[in-house]
Amino acid sequence: MVSREGALRALYYLSMADGEVSPEEVSRFGEMAESLGVGGSADAVAASCAGIVGTTSDEDEAYDRIAEGLDEALRGTGDVPERMLLWNLLALSFTDGDRSPRETRLIRHVVRTRGIGEDVFLEMEALMASASDVSRELEAVKASSMPYAKAHARVESL
Repeated sequence: MVSREGALRALYYLSMADGEVSPEEVSRFGEMAESLGVGGSADAVAASCAGIVGTTSDEDEAYDRIAEGLDEALRGTGDVPERMLLWNLLALSFTDGDRSPRETRLIRHVVRTRGIGEDVFLEMEALMASASDVSRELEAVKASSMPYAKAHARVESL
């Protein structure tokens, strides 16, 4: 189990892993902060994490700082189960489209260091990928101009 603030920090570090924090990630991060009961800390946590990573232009150095910050954030104990942390990390990683290789690498780091089974990770990853695909498909149907009957049938099949 990890602390709520530690989980929140881990989420923000993940959002920084690909080199850019998208508006969708900022929004999802805020939602997750609220669900963790630490919504009032979200802006301060984001600023703190960004300050630790700094403004290095070296991608490898930035990744190392993110991984070190994440490790520090997950030290200690709290009341957030590791599986919930993993689920939230996966959800955040799919927020702005497909995960970047650095996001995947960071999530796998958490899986290894927190003792989460590979089978659990793979199952959760597959579920999140499916949920992401369905969500994108629903958004495409909503944005389309296809007739209601055709759109309804497509949504029902999802």
